[in-house]
Amino acid sequence: MQTSTFFRAALLLIGALLISACGGQVLGTSWPNMSVEGNTLYIANNDSVHAINIQNGTSRWQFPREANNVATQFYAEPTLTDNLVVVSSFNQLAFALDQQGAIQWEFDGEPVRTTTAPSATSSAHGFTYLVSGETLFALNLENGVEAWQFNADNSLWGPPSSNDDLLFLPSMDHILYALDPATGTEVWQQEFEGALASIPTQEAGILYVGSLSNNVYAVDAATGSLRWKAQTNDWVWSSPTIQGDRLYFGDLSGTVYAVEAETGRGIWTANLDSAIRGATAVSVDGAVFVNSEEGFVYSIDADTGALNWQVEIDPETGERLLSNPVLADDLVLIAALNGTHLVYAYNQSTGALVWQFDPDR
Repeated sequence: MQTSTFFRAALLLIGALLISACGGQVLGTSWPNMSVEGNTLYIANNDSVHAINIQNGTSRWQFPREANNVATQFYAEPTLTDNLVVVSSFNQLAFALDQQGAIQWEFDGEPVRTTTAPSATSSAHGFTYLVSGETLFALNLENGVEAWQFNADNSLWGPPSSNDDLLFLPSMDHILYALDPATGTEVWQQEFEGALASIPTQEAGILYVGSLSNNVYAVDAATGSLRWKAQTNDWVWSSPTIQGDRLYFGDLSGTVYAVEAETGRGIWTANLDSAIRGATAVSVDGAVFVNSEEGFVYSIDADTGALNWQVEIDPETGERLLSNPVLADDLVLIAALNGTHLVYAYNQSTGALVWQFDPDR
């Protein structure tokens, strides 16, 4: 699939949010996103957030318990802390839930409400960092009280990552901002050739950044100076994944890349059936798991790029796989858009289906 086709599809999804914002109705849709902690999978999807037992795919709880017009339009990956699940919505920007799905605090960021992409969160330094529209909010993790704001020159689609000293905020204005996590003061910025749509990956003082400029970049976290860039065939929408001394990522041409983390030198590529929107997931056993937009799940040998197995989730329904695969125990967990089921769990070694989850059952 060409970039233009995929991007039009993405814009249609985001455009539905605009209709919802302008008309005051809950009409939008986007792709589901997941996080995992312990034996629980958390997935945000449209009008609800689900906590699912990883062992058997049964529901632990759902938020909200019943549909309403306030807690709705959940799209971003839930942020997990020691005792909270923080989720961002379109109408009421952030909710902190306990392990049973009960609200501990909520934050309404009006009038700075996103009109371009779903809001998203990350947590560090005692704060939840919420991006919405062009604004980054720092919220006290204990009570949701706003500590500070930072405004970019264009939309923010990905939340910040962090190390012990700084926040690293990607922006659609082509700039990666480094901020003081306590105050939001800018420390440095680095401008790139294309927009940055996803959270930077941080490892050992180096930031790895995918971009909509057909490049992946390595940046010094302390100074913002460029270490290297690796050219790709198409946009890299998601965050690179680092495992050992290698970096793995996919692009919208359907190509998966393995490169040296230190230099960006290519090691292997694998060509799949269609665009790759989500990140890769790499197991300790040396397999790279990746979803393609047209509904296939792949396991690829991390050393060689050879195919281990592939599964087409459901050829009858035209499911789209746009979010990140998630690994838990011996399973790879897949969220599907417009499919028969919301979540599919496959055995990592064999690709055999273990369970599937449908919120309506």
